Amino acid sequence: MPKLLSGVHGNYAASLYVTAVRAEATDQVDSEMRAIAAAVAQSPEFQAFAEDIFMKREDRIETVKKVFGDSNLHTITMNFLTILAEDGQFKLFPRIAKSFAEVMDAHRGRIRTLITTADPSSSDLDYIKKNVVDTMLEPGQTAIIETKINEDIIGGCIVEVGDKLVDMSIGKRIVQIEKVLLESLSQMDA
Repeated sequence: MPKLLSGVHGNYAASLYVTAVRAEATDQVDSEMRAIAAAVAQSPEFQAFAEDIFMKREDRIETVKKVFGDSNLHTITMNFLTILAEDGQFKLFPRIAKSFAEVMDAHRGRIRTLITTADPSSSDLDYIKKNVVDTMLEPGQTAIIETKINEDIIGGCIVEVGDKLVDMSIGKRIVQIEKVLLESLSQMDA
């Protein structure tokens, strides 16, 4: 497993990944899961189906077969959807799909990266990508970069690459300076 997962949704995603790897079908299963997740996000009917805890098991399975049966899905994807229906776990599908996408990204050496800035000018982002993000990546990895604006950091940036974090924000420096000053004042009072 290229990425550790937790929770019930993580267990389902990990099982799907291992099965797809063994069948050498990771690309197709990944593509199908991403497409289904996008469709599910746009379908109130599917969301209602997923949340219906009173639907009988047989009806859930039949619904999955009706909706996805003629869609030429890989056997692994179809069996996985059927298992979710059998287990009554379709409500977890969006989280499972997200976890599976994260595992597939890690499998391909793509690392999710979040750059938080107070003012995202393109020149600053280019500098951060080149001088910070690239140095945090392992050989063969590429960054999938998301940006976020948080004016509370005042300036600078916070960079998260996978499970690594570098906080170069002015807000953090101000907190550190305040702490040193308060410690100095308390020592002077003693």
